[in-house]
Amino acid sequence: MKAMNLQDSMFLLIEQRQQPMHVGGMSIYTPPRDAGPDYVENIYQSWRKHVSANKPFNQRPVNKLGVWYWEEDTDFDIDYHLRHLALPKPGRIRELLAMVGRLHGTLMDRSRPLWEVSLIEGLADGRFAIYSKMHHSMVDGVTATKMAVNMHAFNAQETKLPLWAQEHGRPGEQPPRSARPAQTGHGSPACRTRDAARTGQRPVGHPAPCRGRRAAVATLQGAVQSVQRAHHRFAPVCCAVL
Repeated sequence: MKAMNLQDSMFLLIEQRQQPMHVGGMSIYTPPRDAGPDYVENIYQSWRKHVSANKPFNQRPVNKLGVWYWEEDTDFDIDYHLRHLALPKPGRIRELLAMVGRLHGTLMDRSRPLWEVSLIEGLADGRFAIYSKMHHSMVDGVTATKMAVNMHAFNAQETKLPLWAQEHGRPGEQPPRSARPAQTGHGSPACRTRDAARTGQRPVGHPAPCRGRRAAVATLQGAVQSVQRAHHRFAPVCCAVL
């Protein structure tokens, strides 16, 4: 059992029926041309075989004496977290958004890990959708987007594990030292670069960290802008992503 950090626990403390604190995302997919009528069912059954989850997807919140902790769910049930749904006819985007709106509008069960994944088929044009829902105390919107991207393969020969079966850090876990930002104290690369800028000299041997940080910030901003653009198309879901 690990104590939850203050920021994440606040999402549980301030949550109300009229103020849910979960994030959600929906993606629509076109099956391959040679896909049979049981294509989505096969995806569901293959994902359903992963009956155990890795952190943070196997941890549920527990409150002890006013303090929130993360505790492993020893009764983890994949059939609760993974759902296979079908749209009513005529299977328009309107029916899809109505279904996802209902899924997104309910609070999450705190006696279980705070996530759900729904495979939704039945769109009239043959496409299907995946709707994912996670609590903000477990993951933020940008991290959830990165997890979703990492779940997708880049070619037909590659197979990726479902979201909960992949390796992730536990809730509130600090990144390894090698992944943390560079030091900013006296004598650090960032400090030397700043001092060089003041004196008009070019820093020697340390431009790469700055370029790397700028590139990382630009990539993160691009991801956020993509989510913001998606907000206009899928308002019932993405309004809670950021």
